[in-house]
Amino acid sequence: MRLFVFDIDNTLLPRGEKNIPYEVIKAINKTIQNGDAVCFASGRPFLGIKQYLDKLIDGSKNAIVANGAALIDNNGNVLYEKTLKIDDLIYFRKKYKEHLCISVYGYDNNNGLLVFSKDKWVKHEIDVNKITHTYLVADNQLSKMDFDVYKIMIATDEDISHKILLSSKEKELFSASRSTSNYFEILSKGASKVEMVDKLVDILQVKTDSVYTFRDNENDVGMLKKYYGVAMGNAIDNCKQVSKMVTKDVKECGVVSAIEKIEQFQ
Repeated sequence: MRLFVFDIDNTLLPRGEKNIPYEVIKAINKTIQNGDAVCFASGRPFLGIKQYLDKLIDGSKNAIVANGAALIDNNGNVLYEKTLKIDDLIYFRKKYKEHLCISVYGYDNNNGLLVFSKDKWVKHEIDVNKITHTYLVADNQLSKMDFDVYKIMIATDEDISHKILLSSKEKELFSASRSTSNYFEILSKGASKVEMVDKLVDILQVKTDSVYTFRDNENDVGMLKKYYGVAMGNAIDNCKQVSKMVTKDVKECGVVSAIEKIEQFQ
């Protein structure tokens, strides 16, 4: 068995589009037919990923959600997770509360959002990620809620977002990730996509040289380095430098070209 791990946005489909091209689905289905396992790894919540896994034929299909907060199988069973607490969301809410242009909200562990207002960032999440429920809470209500939090989102315009960083003390308690230039994402300490791939490799008993990771962005570098990394043609230079293969652009269905080349040297 081999394991194919794909990012979604700017890897399987161009960011902003909602449908994976038929050619890409066909190529991935062929690997499943060969008895291989597939995992979609993304910053999205589970249902935001499952909508794409459901386009594939039956087989070994898994999701790494919230940029590495949890590993979940296609039936929604949590195989491994690293969560934050409500107190962590309270902390970052207080830190940025006075900055009216910055939106802070949390992903819970059940495909929901914990939000303080339904601003444009929250509305976007609900639209693209199949969010099933949204809790609009006041600051004095949050401490009374009993939720595990997968990740904390700090969303704002690009010129402000690039200035948001963890302090030295915060780095001892949290991990940070960026999916795009608008989102600074807070995870539990040590949580990452590559850690969840490691867990899936152990569960499936796949050899490390039979793991192929298809990525495009900075938060994917670790996965590209550790396994057989395939950087998209549209990937950042850091991804291309550590990958074993650079394929075509996402708009040219680069995943298809890469899978065809992998099959040739098997």
